[in-house]
Amino acid sequence: MKSLLKFALPKDDKATNLLTHRKWSWILLVLCLFVWVIPAYADDFIPPESFEVTSSDEQHIFRFEPGAFEDPDFMALFDVSTGEIIYTVPPFDFPGNPELIFENSFRFSDDLMYFGFTPISQEIGILFYAEGRLVNSHRIHDLVEDHSLIVYTVTMADWRNYSIPIVVDSEENTLTLETIDGITYLFDMTTGDIIESSVTSSQEQTFMWGIVITGVASIVGVVLVIIVRQKRRL
Repeated sequence: MKSLLKFALPKDDKATNLLTHRKWSWILLVLCLFVWVIPAYADDFIPPESFEVTSSDEQHIFRFEPGAFEDPDFMALFDVSTGEIIYTVPPFDFPGNPELIFENSFRFSDDLMYFGFTPISQEIGILFYAEGRLVNSHRIHDLVEDHSLIVYTVTMADWRNYSIPIVVDSEENTLTLETIDGITYLFDMTTGDIIESSVTSSQEQTFMWGIVITGVASIVGVVLVIIVRQKRRL
């Protein structure tokens, strides 16, 4: 009888181990799906409205007319005194959905001859225009170093630090913005080139705390391993 029990127990153990392995395999699979699937949140936009921006000397007006994307003058700069068009922004030169163009996406120089545009996009971060022509563009993944912080929706990506407004220096024709991972960029608005980039103090502190926490966790792990080995020897 004892021999029969001894013969039967390993089979039960094997069956139990098999069920346990299968259960943990399913659990790990579900966890992997939760980790790797990027959530795509729905967007709810208010339809864009026409707008006008006047230069600081009140000599020029930049005008945008939604719904007129096929019209070559749907986005143009006008001379106030004569009504003549100074420049237009060609539709083929303006990427993105024309139904998702909003006034707060533009940052103009004082004379309106240069502007930066942050489109509703999952790829393009900011574009720069000089006298109506696209002169430079920067991708989100090139501006943000920590891609895990980017939040994606159906049509766009949140990649900027929205608590820090975009600043235009009218005297120097520069534009400054901060990314979601704390990198501050200074752009030349006339060319769209990056003049300089720097990490904010808060980002530096976060990085340092990350190093400290990682180091402490490593030390604790080593100590625990040593304690467990000593207990086993005893």
